[in-house]
Amino acid sequence: DLTFNDTLIVRDGQYVGNPDWPATVKSLRAGHVTKIFASFGGYGVPDFSRIGKLMDKYGTGPDSPLYQNFACIKQELGLDGIDFDDEDCYDQNIVVKFAGMLIDMGFEITFCPYTEQDFWSGCVQALGASKISWLNLQCYAGGKTNNPGEWIGIGVPVVAGVCADCCCEQTTCSPDDVRDVFRLWTTGQGSVNSSCWIGSAASSINLLGGFIWTYGEVAAELGQYVDAMAGSFENPAISLPKDQYAHQGAPTEWWWHVGTLSSADGRKFGFEINATGMTEYGFTQIEITDVARQANYQQVTPIVPLPTNWAEPDPAQPWRVNLGDIAAKQGAITMRAIGNNPLNMDVCAEFVDATTLQPCKISLQLRQQEGSEEIVPPVIRPPLLVWGTACQEVAPDATMPLARNNYYYSLTRLNASGYLNINGEVIPVTGLTWMDHEYGAFPQAKPGAPVIWMLQDMQLDNGVHLSNFTKFGILPQEGVPMSSTVTVLSADGTSTYVDSVTTPLAPLYVSKKGVTYYTNFLVSINSPEFPATEFKVASLMPAQVFISPGSGPDVYEGVAGCEGTFKGQAVSGSAWIEQNLG
Repeated sequence: DLTFNDTLIVRDGQYVGNPDWPATVKSLRAGHVTKIFASFGGYGVPDFSRIGKLMDKYGTGPDSPLYQNFACIKQELGLDGIDFDDEDCYDQNIVVKFAGMLIDMGFEITFCPYTEQDFWSGCVQALGASKISWLNLQCYAGGKTNNPGEWIGIGVPVVAGVCADCCCEQTTCSPDDVRDVFRLWTTGQGSVNSSCWIGSAASSINLLGGFIWTYGEVAAELGQYVDAMAGSFENPAISLPKDQYAHQGAPTEWWWHVGTLSSADGRKFGFEINATGMTEYGFTQIEITDVARQANYQQVTPIVPLPTNWAEPDPAQPWRVNLGDIAAKQGAITMRAIGNNPLNMDVCAEFVDATTLQPCKISLQLRQQEGSEEIVPPVIRPPLLVWGTACQEVAPDATMPLARNNYYYSLTRLNASGYLNINGEVIPVTGLTWMDHEYGAFPQAKPGAPVIWMLQDMQLDNGVHLSNFTKFGILPQEGVPMSSTVTVLSADGTSTYVDSVTTPLAPLYVSKKGVTYYTNFLVSINSPEFPATEFKVASLMPAQVFISPGSGPDVYEGVAGCEGTFKGQAVSGSAWIEQNLG
């Protein structure tokens, strides 16, 4: 039998509940509801013990009572998924076996933990994180001390739950409390009444969403409660380390590393390692700039078709990206996690310079924090969230988030060590480098118009990092200020998105294809958050152009330096310039 609370609804594979109820449940989709789940379990309810006994006796095949009853509610109620609120049994074999049956039936699965993190983590690992849609984390009653940030490392997105009025331990959250606690969780700022939550907040957390337990307690004030938490979820957020992995179904996905490296004798180098996959093809871009010798080595390689297994999508597996084959004279890139932390990376790129035909290699270990690869959950330093949210809608008519939105974050504090090999010269190097991960829909130019953008990334000596973009599709002119926007990653890990003005400056560089590029930029920020903030960004070598094979457009990407003022204080630092000017 299946009961809803204390009401029998299914027996022997047949619906026996209120005949009007299925239509009522299905009618929820007429509003803003996109998915409907049924939750099983709860405190003092032996659902999972009973499920285990049923599976032991009858199995999980199509003829078993368990299978037939769940097939019935899927059909009658139009359910999308089943939520696991196991608070009595904590038997991994039962959870994994039951979830496997439901997944094969076409259900989505969510977990609803309040304690026993090791147990739930083990279930995720046994099933594979990609099989679990999200965690409904109880941060109330027995889970009142739960910090959502401590559960994100499981590798599954977290939806944090609050309670208007529940006991054991008594929890009482008003709409104002809900606003405060979600602001605290998502930004690390503010405080909340201890009657609502008594955990210890991280600096910031990327939550997938929030929920309120229970509807009956908040029905009279539902709008106030929803509005209180909605501000934290205006755009879908990233969740690390899960979103470091590949996103199946994304029209585009890019991982690229850039930055400034130095040898022991002070010799300076710029580098880029870019592995990109589109729907039907991919490409690699690899570059070394030797600043002292004013020499640039680069190769662009189209990869057609895109290998199906080029990047790992399952957070339960070791993270990796592999694209290109040096034996086939392609620029070849491998990226893999160091230890258990996919945000610490071993990155290697081999290529043959397109102009001199000299063989080159970049081999780097990139760490957010020394020794953090064995820490579980992984150490996560706050990323730069481009646009302040890491998400921007670019295709409003698309229905799926990956087809509608562009997701983009940067790891800007990667300590690098390794070596460069330029035509047999091996040069040990170190530095502070930058990784971008962008995926989903990509901004498109108007039909018939060239794809144009300019970008300047900066790593300042005061710990502040910035990523500045000009408006997409606007052709620059020397000395003419352009509207732009900048994301500022403060030293405390907060990402802030504000307007800026970018002025392209001489000297100019004209490529072999006749495209004029700018080697200097003035970036000015005029906002209350960042008064008296302005930088000059200057390329460290004029000729830093990725030469596209055939007639395709080239792209200027290269190492630079910057100096100026941040909130009136003198600063300097390393920088990176990108220009796609058609």
